Amino acid sequence: MPPRTIVAQHMAVVIDANVTPSETAAAEDFVRYLLSKDGQKILGQYHMRPPEIDSGAFTSIFQPFTVEDLGGWSQAYHDLIEGLWKRQIAPQLAIEPLPRLLNGKD
Repeated sequence: MPPRTIVAQHMAVVIDANVTPSETAAAEDFVRYLLSKDGQKILGQYHMRPPEIDSGAFTSIFQPFTVEDLGGWSQAYHDLIEGLWKRQIAPQLAIEPLPRLLNGKD
């Protein structure tokens, strides 16, 4: 684990325009489940660090930082994607997508 890493803050919300009134309750229940202890455990199996760590599955982060520490999304995109990734890293890579299921078995 690097001494510094960004804290990814994944959001789960129900967007009214994307659900029918009859689907709203199920969608809201799903979001509540994601935030539950069982839901967080499942997300942890896919390497998403839960907000509260109660096992040795994740090591502590020495110096975590957020996108706000980088100047916000506009500045972070400019510096990291446009400046670092597109100009310095991507040109040196030969990347081809490898399709794979989330469970990693196929």
